Amino acid sequence: MMKELQEVGRSFFWCVLLVGGVIGANAQRVKLSPEELVKAEALAKVHCATCHAWPEPGLLDKETWRLHVLPTMTLLGGHTNLVGSAGRDWYSELRAKGVALPQALCSDADIMSIGRYYIQSAPESLASEIRETPPAGSLDSFEIAGRILVGTSPATYHVSIIPGGNEILVGDGGFGLWGSSVDGSHKARVMSGLAPVSVTPIESGIYVGALGEFRPTERQLGSIHFVPRKGVQAKRRVLADKLPRLADLVVADINGDGREDLVAAMFGFFTGRLSWFEQGKDGEFTERVIYEKPGAVRVFVRDLNADGRKDLVVLIAQATEEVVHFIQDAKGGFAAETMIRHHAAFGSSSLDLADFNGDGLEDVLLANGDFDFSTPPRPYHGVRLFLRTADGYELKYFFQFPGAYQARALDHDLDGDMDIAAVSLTPAGSSTSAYNFALLENDGSLGFRVLTKEGTLDGRWMTMDVADLEGDGDADIVLGSVLNVPGKVPPEMWRRWQLKPVSAMVLRNLASDRKRKN
Repeated sequence: MMKELQEVGRSFFWCVLLVGGVIGANAQRVKLSPEELVKAEALAKVHCATCHAWPEPGLLDKETWRLHVLPTMTLLGGHTNLVGSAGRDWYSELRAKGVALPQALCSDADIMSIGRYYIQSAPESLASEIRETPPAGSLDSFEIAGRILVGTSPATYHVSIIPGGNEILVGDGGFGLWGSSVDGSHKARVMSGLAPVSVTPIESGIYVGALGEFRPTERQLGSIHFVPRKGVQAKRRVLADKLPRLADLVVADINGDGREDLVAAMFGFFTGRLSWFEQGKDGEFTERVIYEKPGAVRVFVRDLNADGRKDLVVLIAQATEEVVHFIQDAKGGFAAETMIRHHAAFGSSSLDLADFNGDGLEDVLLANGDFDFSTPPRPYHGVRLFLRTADGYELKYFFQFPGAYQARALDHDLDGDMDIAAVSLTPAGSSTSAYNFALLENDGSLGFRVLTKEGTLDGRWMTMDVADLEGDGDADIVLGSVLNVPGKVPPEMWRRWQLKPVSAMVLRNLASDRKRKN
């Protein structure tokens, strides 16, 4: 544990060092004239768009730019003469990993001008851009069927419903993977430790992708496991280890040879990658790297171009903040094609694919509520629906939901159109007006009514699954809670979560019951 804390502390320490030597007080004292601001903005648009979409100053407050973002970008941009010896050591390490630029991006004078431009142009606060949380109607088509507790301080990085099985899987960062009854009265440990983030059951057992460590780290702690079902005389297999922090694992036959392969989204920290693991005839897995950059969060296996080969749709939530279509060629290689892209502070957190307008094509549902450095609510956090068109993807709907961490498509009321379930890790508002679970009910024309369920504030939701729990034809929901993560929330909420913790909450859908009665 001490090593992880030292690494986090070291990261913070070099940021502070950089502030003193780069932009800090000097940049605040020197004010640019209107003409100089125009020139500095032009420089920013050229240099800051080298690695990602150009970020406007208004995306973050002055303090976040000054204390965190600008110092970090100055270091990664190769301006080693502006930092102390500790900063130069860190730069050398990052350069060796291919993260930092091998030489300065621009002159020192230009980087100082860019820094002054951002600090001078950024708002003191983003609070004025946060709309008042829209009141939510009562969601009466679901009942709270169970509250499940694993351990004493929830760190639920994974929840999933076993369809038709009346069983929930709960992956906790400290207590491992558990199978639980809906009401939480019967629980059994499936696997200890390792912080499970992705679980895929198959007939003979389950594949488990493990994060390793929640906090950002360069340590290779991610791993992939196979756990046989009861009755199978075999021990748990470690299929791959010493991986970057793993965020998602998908089981699919990628190369069409009839064997299950694996696709791993390894978010990492400064370094990470996207890979598929080919299963050989002997049952062993060989890694094939697709994308050697950090930030992969969510993976879907699709054939978007209808050429008969498996492609990947991937959410990249680091720097480039984009949804990417990795197109497989006839030789098994993959070419990247950006579908949707946002600015570097966007904070992508989840991706789902579903047909919302009934045209037979899958649309893109995004949630963004993640944050680096500072944790105030950001006005561009929320849930977005992009419709697939002949020219790409068009933004159709935006629901401002600060801290939005998951959004899933479902037809909750069995009326034939897609609704949206979403959760927030850092809900805005007071303890009486805020909600961290929202059901966005489709009116049939992609207009959405906001609903919530009383009692869902009992957990701090980071993850969610949607599936038919009982096999009765409707979609149920399970929510997963994580307490000890950054982010400001009303003190009353925090006390509530600590006094009566819950790892997972099961929301049972009543739609099919009501339909049968009618």
